[in-house]
Amino acid sequence: MEVKEQIQGFLQKHKMQIWVFTITFFCGYFIHFYIFTNKFFNYFEMNNILTSMSFYKGDTVEQGKWFIPILSSVSTIYSMPAINGMIGIIFLSVFNLLVCDLLKIKGRFFGVLTGLVIMTYPSVASYFSYGVNTDVLTIAPCIGVFSIWLIEKGRQEENKKRGLCYIAIGTSLIGLTIGSYQPFFAIVIAAVYGLIFVDALQNNLEWKEIWKKIFFYAVILIVGFVIYYAGLKLVCAITGVQVGDYHGANEMTSFTVKGIAKGFVYTYFYFLYYFFSMEYSNYKILIIANVILAVILAALVVKYIAIRQEKNQKNTAMIVLLFILLPLGTNAAPFLMADRVGNGVDRYMMF
Repeated sequence: MEVKEQIQGFLQKHKMQIWVFTITFFCGYFIHFYIFTNKFFNYFEMNNILTSMSFYKGDTVEQGKWFIPILSSVSTIYSMPAINGMIGIIFLSVFNLLVCDLLKIKGRFFGVLTGLVIMTYPSVASYFSYGVNTDVLTIAPCIGVFSIWLIEKGRQEENKKRGLCYIAIGTSLIGLTIGSYQPFFAIVIAAVYGLIFVDALQNNLEWKEIWKKIFFYAVILIVGFVIYYAGLKLVCAITGVQVGDYHGANEMTSFTVKGIAKGFVYTYFYFLYYFFSMEYSNYKILIIANVILAVILAALVVKYIAIRQEKNQKNTAMIVLLFILLPLGTNAAPFLMADRVGNGVDRYMMF
């Protein structure tokens, strides 16, 4: 087959994905056009503009972010909002395609709708104020979701050797994601949660099958963190840089029962605080809208459970449990901070 025919075949096969990517990209660029055509100074960028993010800088290895100097070398050291922003929008558009594939979101409309949710999410808007480092903050989450996408592909691969290779690469990428910025570990966990939730919802799996999948991904996440931590220790040994006490970075492996319980409570506290208080929004109409949407969601969940019980479907209790774990599954960062949660930094990095 000629190269031209291969390209045509690829474009034809992935016509919907290309369409979703294109629309999401242009919508995202238009949404954030103001910040791409103006200059907003950010403390993080001011420390990194016109200089490379070396391993010896205080905001890299010293804070546990040992992979960020490598990842930041992908782009330039110049602050160009339109270019940095375009790179960020490209990776967020790829991020959207991976999410849609993982969560089995079908059709152009829902694909673009998911992309718009991602593009307009408040924390994503804040990424673009980081200027020269915008690409790092958008590439790293993309790597994180790609890692789970690749692992899931490996699980479904008929060729066992190839499947194990995919799983190994994907697990290693989890370590690199955490090494870019530790809170992005929560994005990886959210991808796993969404994958398991959709699987349980659509395939009517038995409890045993669901728990097997949960156990598998729990092991994967632990190994991913071990890879990150081993990489951190290696870089520290080579460079001589020690992890500082920046928001407890030097105690990231220290957990107490009290701290874990505190992290669990704060996870739900921040979830409710974010959506139903004026702390993050200056408009009451948004809070009212969130309350209405929450009531509608709760009503739909109750209705859905009633329908499942009428059909005697087996894993209804698991579906209910997964709904209850929604705040933890979609944003595990407060839980992961455990004893260190509530000390200030989580107020702006959680979401």
